[in-house]
Amino acid sequence: MGVGSFNYQGELRAERLTWKGMAPAVSAGLRRWVGESTVIAVRCSTGKLTGRDADNPHYLTRRRNLHFETRIHECVVNGQYHFKNVTSGWFSPFINAGLALFSVNPFTRDQQGVRYSLYDLSLEGQGLSQYPSLKTPGRLNLSIPVGAGFSLNVADGLRVELEMLTRKTFTDQIDGVSGYYPQEETLRSARGAIAVDLSYRGDELPGEDPLFPSAGTQRGNPKTMDWYYGFMLRFVWHRAESTYTYPPKRKLFKPKGWPYRL
Repeated sequence: MGVGSFNYQGELRAERLTWKGMAPAVSAGLRRWVGESTVIAVRCSTGKLTGRDADNPHYLTRRRNLHFETRIHECVVNGQYHFKNVTSGWFSPFINAGLALFSVNPFTRDQQGVRYSLYDLSLEGQGLSQYPSLKTPGRLNLSIPVGAGFSLNVADGLRVELEMLTRKTFTDQIDGVSGYYPQEETLRSARGAIAVDLSYRGDELPGEDPLFPSAGTQRGNPKTMDWYYGFMLRFVWHRAESTYTYPPKRKLFKPKGWPYRL
């Protein structure tokens, strides 16, 4: 079981690694040793991702004034390789990689705090007949998690791990921002005035252009995919019989070889 945090990198958060926007996450799973240095694990996690243009360092992106939030749920299958034999030491660094399936459903809030699903509003024309090449984003997606960390063997049957895992995704729609502004009247007739209001929100800022951008004006960068990453402090319990191995394991709070068990 683990506790930690998730964060996101994309159009609404330009920094690749930052504490800004970190949100709590939890995970649970099962693992099995397949050798003295390799672990296969299946884990499921849940957390939150969020981003807003107000935090972006560049004026051209801040003036869009967009925002999103989403719960994220993922299941990961990965392999973990330890650089030190865990049966002979209490400290072991490791790397891992695998495959993950994750789900998101991003939403934003209007000026009154009312919540709206970004995928349902087709803010860039996705799913509208006038834009046949733009498909409605899928809520279920694949990612490739790659990370590193270290493990502490603190007691019989108990390990503590600190891990950082970054996820390469194949979607640019975690934040609902990817391509270009649609034609204003087309969006209004298909999804209503609220979709127009939430597609372009620069008019909510003092001094910004109150007019909806012309069709085809860039809203995001479709050439880049979104990422998310996280830190996890994990507690790993082993079955009792797996702790009585030979040679005896070395624990953080016990000297090597004490007590000696066969």
